[in-house]
Amino acid sequence: MEAQSVFSFISSVGMFALTGIYVYYTAKILKANQKMFQETEKTREQDSMPNVIAYFDQQKINQLNFVVENIGKSVAVDTFIKLEPVINFPKETYLDESNLINNTLPTIAPKQKLTTFVEMMFGMKNNEGKNPIFNAIITFHDINGKKYEMKYVLDLNMWNGTARIGDKNLHDLVKAVEEINKTLEKSN
Repeated sequence: MEAQSVFSFISSVGMFALTGIYVYYTAKILKANQKMFQETEKTREQDSMPNVIAYFDQQKINQLNFVVENIGKSVAVDTFIKLEPVINFPKETYLDESNLINNTLPTIAPKQKLTTFVEMMFGMKNNEGKNPIFNAIITFHDINGKKYEMKYVLDLNMWNGTARIGDKNLHDLVKAVEEINKTLEKSN
């Protein structure tokens, strides 16, 4: 009977050790699953959130525009854009009158782009030949009320040396050839 008790004791200790190992690894797996769930939740939120950006865009013939765009996948609500000058720029531009800055934009749909004319690029330089630099602060909410805030620098000096000439198309070419033809007919 003594051998049976010893065997029973060893079996019990073995089962206790195996149960401890099982509990330890189950807890580790649970912790890893929880971390994976949190990462998946974060990725899902980032994939479906609104994402409002603001930037300057140089168009044809050196026309500078200010653009606000929701590049996200859901509606941005109560968007507020503040531009804080890094280099003081005393000249007023059309941007100063625009509702795109220092006013709340109630709703910006996904992929919606709002554009306003600022100034001609050559008119933006100050007395020292520098273009304005701004700290952009953009705050907005998603439809569930979660607040987002983006901060970055908008430096108009990146456009230095990129003067653009207006694009010409086939219609412009035909008009030019017609003018040449008229001139040639007059000379004959």
